[in-house]
Amino acid sequence: MKGDTTALSYSITLPPGRYAMLLRKSREDEDAERQGRFETLKYHEAQLHRLEAQLGIHIAEKDIYRELQSGEILSNCHEVMRCVRNVAQKVYAGVLVVTGPRL
Repeated sequence: MKGDTTALSYSITLPPGRYAMLLRKSREDEDAERQGRFETLKYHEAQLHRLEAQLGIHIAEKDIYRELQSGEILSNCHEVMRCVRNVAQKVYAGVLVVTGPRL
């Protein structure tokens, strides 16, 4: 409703453990960067750090995966694959991403 300033409130209980952050560009992000709109990974990292604070978790620098290339072939995305291997080994209780398809 226009003019409604009611804030939404919610509570999420996360499982205990270590968390990671995965930053990955899409082809659309690369197009936006070429047009000078923003630097994708820094923008997304700032968004996820805000979410991290809201959730009350801490993600260590060593648990932030920054994939610098986009692509459909995941075997060419070394940081994504490193993150996936750690998830499969149950190193993390969860991974923060901007959108699910980036994972």
